[in-house]
Amino acid sequence: MTKKRTINELRQTKDSVYKHPEGHVKIHGDMQSDKFYNIIKDITKDTPNDSMLGEKIRHMLWDIEKENEKGEH
Repeated sequence: MTKKRTINELRQTKDSVYKHPEGHVKIHGDMQSDKFYNIIKDITKDTPNDSMLGEKIRHMLWDIEKENEKGEH
């Protein structure tokens, strides 16, 4: 007879482990995305909490949209 496993033992069982084929280092391949990623990474280091981080990212995106609108006209 097999041993009955506890709930914790059942939770810790992994049937399979997903590995992303390209890893988790590269987000996109172009320079613009890499620059954006580095800016976000720097803001994350300097910002103490998530609400302030979200606010800074939102304002940064709004500024990018404003610059793009100026370039279209």
